Amino acid sequence: MSSNCWRLLFALQQAGKKNADSNSVALHPFGSGEVQRWDHNWDKRDPFSLIDVEAFRVADEEKQKEMLAKVTPTATRNIFLIRHGQYELDSKKRELTSLGREQADILGKRLAGFEIGKGHKFNKCVVSTLQRADETAQIALKHLPHVAEIRKNTDLLVEGAPCEPEPPSSSWRPQYYSYTDGARIEAAFRKFIHRAKPKQKEDSFELFFFHANVIRYFVCRALQFPPEGWLRLSLVNSSITWIRIQPDGRLMKQITRSARRSDATAQCSDFIHPIHSLSRMREYKIVVLGSGGVGKSALTVQFVQGIFVEKYDPTIEDSYRKQLEVDGQQCMLEILDTAGTEQFTAMRDLYMKNGQGFVLVYSITAQSTFNDLMDLRDQILRVKDTDDVPMILVGNKYDLEDERVVGKEQGMNLARQFNSAFLETSAKQKINVHEVFYDLVRQINRRYPDSGRRPSSKKNCWRCSML
Repeated sequence: MSSNCWRLLFALQQAGKKNADSNSVALHPFGSGEVQRWDHNWDKRDPFSLIDVEAFRVADEEKQKEMLAKVTPTATRNIFLIRHGQYELDSKKRELTSLGREQADILGKRLAGFEIGKGHKFNKCVVSTLQRADETAQIALKHLPHVAEIRKNTDLLVEGAPCEPEPPSSSWRPQYYSYTDGARIEAAFRKFIHRAKPKQKEDSFELFFFHANVIRYFVCRALQFPPEGWLRLSLVNSSITWIRIQPDGRLMKQITRSARRSDATAQCSDFIHPIHSLSRMREYKIVVLGSGGVGKSALTVQFVQGIFVEKYDPTIEDSYRKQLEVDGQQCMLEILDTAGTEQFTAMRDLYMKNGQGFVLVYSITAQSTFNDLMDLRDQILRVKDTDDVPMILVGNKYDLEDERVVGKEQGMNLARQFNSAFLETSAKQKINVHEVFYDLVRQINRRYPDSGRRPSSKKNCWRCSML
């Protein structure tokens, strides 16, 4: 079972309750306003929306695992949205100019030089039927003959006005066009932009050649920005917008620069290596465990977002992602913040099985939360079938020293018994919060060496936005 089904595990814990992620708001970290929460079911393919919850409730453990496996994606889709080259504005067919054809040729060289890794190749190509997009694809794909053989054309991706822009445009009247084009463009988004199907076993790398307005709209919709803001984005000729949709529905995007004459002698390095480096970034699956009320969510949110949520709703759980550098290596942490009480043994075993490192949290103000950790640790070792599991014991609420009932020596002794690291933390005062996760990453590196990692290159590094 893939670790990317984590969100489904705790979503099912809340079966029968309203999904809090879709229409809820959170406090903005820099002010008193509110921000819309990320909708995990933005493509209507979240496993939680596909599974029969009532049947899951009454099924035995093996049947639950089988039901989860059938609806949980395991592959990542890498989608490259490519705008056509420069074209003749005065021509009815709007064919490419000589510069546009040169841009398309350079674009093809850049794509041909792209190292995907693990022997993968571009395995899908969809092209708008308008001449400027079709011509760009024809020229670029001369450098990718295997892709030229599988390309398909579609009218869904032709240029148009997705919706009325905000702020309004003074240079043209989009109402008629958005009325006629909007439904088609939205249909194209729903058809092409979504997480992988459960039956897809390998990561895919897909090319789409089409037009600026449609690409802008796709980006806004995918990132859950207001779609009316599509006209605020700028796209140059032959630009490449990379959208990486992970199995859990989260994604990141990057817009590369355009193909220019000067790029012809650049050996495509500006495009190839940064994407290759990022796609090879190691991911770490971390599970935060402990009794209810010990501050698991407060620790996680403090680490990921840098804020202390004093009245965090204990029923709202989520997975978080954070990119950081540890010992000179770029790392992507996926952190599962679990509930204090579990309802389904199958779910508890699954996230323990898929986790690489574990944060065991207790409150120094509650002896019972300390006592609960022995059973949690035993269950982890049973599920992992090994005594060597990266783990750190955390005594939280260090700021409440006057209410302490669990001594520091008790924590240190239990950590020695567990053969694990130990820290006392305060999510409120930001004491040792980052140290917990950095230490766990180092433990994972020692336990599971990644021989495929490459030194990061600051010169070629791209900053990507992760949602």
